[in-house]
Amino acid sequence: NGAVAGDIGTLSGLDFNPASISQLKNIKIAANYSKPFIINKFNSVSLLSAIPIKNTFFVGTGIRTFSFAEYREIDASLLYSQQIAKSVSLGIQAHYYNVNIANFANYKTIYLDIGTVIDAKNGFFVGAFAKNVNNARIENNKLYPLPTILSLGVAYVPSEKARFNLDVEKSLQYPLNIKIGANYLPVKQFNIYVGGQTNPASVSLGVQFNVKTISCVLSFGYYSNTIGITPYSSVEMNIKPPTAETTER
Repeated sequence: NGAVAGDIGTLSGLDFNPASISQLKNIKIAANYSKPFIINKFNSVSLLSAIPIKNTFFVGTGIRTFSFAEYREIDASLLYSQQIAKSVSLGIQAHYYNVNIANFANYKTIYLDIGTVIDAKNGFFVGAFAKNVNNARIENNKLYPLPTILSLGVAYVPSEKARFNLDVEKSLQYPLNIKIGANYLPVKQFNIYVGGQTNPASVSLGVQFNVKTISCVLSFGYYSNTIGITPYSSVEMNIKPPTAETTER
């Protein structure tokens, strides 16, 4: 639940601001798993990837699933991001969303996200994004609205070892939410993450281990108004894209 609207050069765009994958240096592939509130039969899995194309634009794909007993959600997306000026990146992401309840119903819809990140210099980045800008609903049914979210955030990166984030987020269906996040890299192989938000009130803590081209994240979030802790794990691979010289050979 950390703040991410102002992030740049990260995979977070596939879940939040689609402009965030801009300025990636390597191909990134990630697999994520969480067990919401450690409840039996609750499972959330996602597979994400982002590819820089000739240092001109960036393409990302994602597929996410959430399941509980006979209920299943699938969200498949395609993202495009480009740095349109020296300090400005834009991104758009299209989602195909499907809800299936065995022997009862099968709902589907398409929704869009858009976002931007601006390099404000001196280590500051300003980002903004809108999720579900077309206000999509499942089968146009008012009983099944998808959240429409507007977010504005600032990231401060004083060095390669530290990052601080602050987001203000407003869902059209829920009250204002303020998010904070920070990560610190004491050594090259180890990262520490902390985060929190106001609605619902929650805190999160995580660690990341880096071994050559592979990063592993273990974290948890605690939600005060629900039933406790959600553990989260992730494995991410960084692949250096082939150079023109390599391709010619």
